[in-house]
Amino acid sequence: MKQQFYGWKLLAVLWILLLLITGFAYFGGNIMNAYMASEMQLDRKSLGLAFGVFSLCIGLSAPLGGFCVNRWGGRATLSAGALMVTLAALAMATLVSTMVGVVIAYGLVMGVGVTLGTALPAQTVIAFWFRKKLAMVSAILSTGAVIGGSVSAPILDKIIVAFDGNWRAGWFLVAALSAVSFCCAILFVRNNPSDIGQVQDGVVKDSPSDATASLQSASGVYKTTDNWSVGEAVRHQTLWLMILGTLCFMGGYTLILSHSIVHFKDLGHSAGTAAMFMSILPISGLLGKVVTGTLGDRIEPRFIWGASMVCMAIGMAIGVKATTNIELYATAILLGAGNAAAYVCMITLLANYYGQTSYASLMGVVFVFLTLVASTVPILGGMVFDHFGSYALAFYPAAAICFLGGLVMPFVKFPVRALSNNPPAKPRAFIM
Repeated sequence: MKQQFYGWKLLAVLWILLLLITGFAYFGGNIMNAYMASEMQLDRKSLGLAFGVFSLCIGLSAPLGGFCVNRWGGRATLSAGALMVTLAALAMATLVSTMVGVVIAYGLVMGVGVTLGTALPAQTVIAFWFRKKLAMVSAILSTGAVIGGSVSAPILDKIIVAFDGNWRAGWFLVAALSAVSFCCAILFVRNNPSDIGQVQDGVVKDSPSDATASLQSASGVYKTTDNWSVGEAVRHQTLWLMILGTLCFMGGYTLILSHSIVHFKDLGHSAGTAAMFMSILPISGLLGKVVTGTLGDRIEPRFIWGASMVCMAIGMAIGVKATTNIELYATAILLGAGNAAAYVCMITLLANYYGQTSYASLMGVVFVFLTLVASTVPILGGMVFDHFGSYALAFYPAAAICFLGGLVMPFVKFPVRALSNNPPAKPRAFIM
């Protein structure tokens, strides 16, 4: 009897992990922090500092995540990350009462845990299991974080309200869900198809040349059959242009994400409406992921990446003075869909351009540079507000940078490896 391909079951397991940890710890943490800031009488700079340190630790631990995946595999890395998030959430729920505690538990421990327990190892595992439909599978995987983020905001807000504004109740829920993630990773994640006697995509290839010919004839998108080393990749300008594009869209996104609740309250929206923005943001990301997942294996992802960044820029500009619900919803939809599409394009292009072997390490390189922006932008945004009493001088420049980046991304062509026997795929359309 033919063994059923485990990759699709594995995709479901990894999807659940991203839903629980990214959805509730990453997105939901901002809900608890907004209540915490009010109780602890923190200014906007301190609020930005908490998320900034959190983002900093996520990025700086990315090389650690890549090392762990390469050394011990995705299963062990995901399990360790889920355990760290569980412990950090319990600390926030029971021990933390000062800003120092917030920085250590939420910023440091949870930040590292989110890196080890979510996208980086999960996406690396997926790259080993899938190739032909990598963009589609990557998009499906990332919807776990989207749906998790969309349901976490209202759930956590209602729990906190039910407990008379006690934000610690929300962290107890995060701890419980992270413990579930730990069990799922230990029991069900498999690092590589060969671990259980299977092959990539579930298809036995007759020969390498036949496999390459089949892949290239079925797709208008370049997908290398080489495995670049990290050294080769970092010496090529394409990787640096991709990193620059990632900084452009993630910088603006982290700015909005860290200050959106208090910003929209300042504009006159209720706490519930502001929390609804956090719910719509990831839901709208489904649109971006559907587009990228549907078209990303047919049209070069760099074109989708550029268009998505332009959408984000428009959303940021609208959000500056989003005094009506329609404007707030438009901001969430454009920002959420654009960010989701751009992120899927980035992780897909890394695999398409450089192969599987160095994927985790290259993701670590990208995240290190991303951290420099993601950790400082929330703090700078808070400083701008504290000085000028408005986020306009933070949001408008972020929108302009994102717009310019979107215009550049379509020109980031695939890299050509020196002495490579891998010819570029013959595209059907949309190749410049």
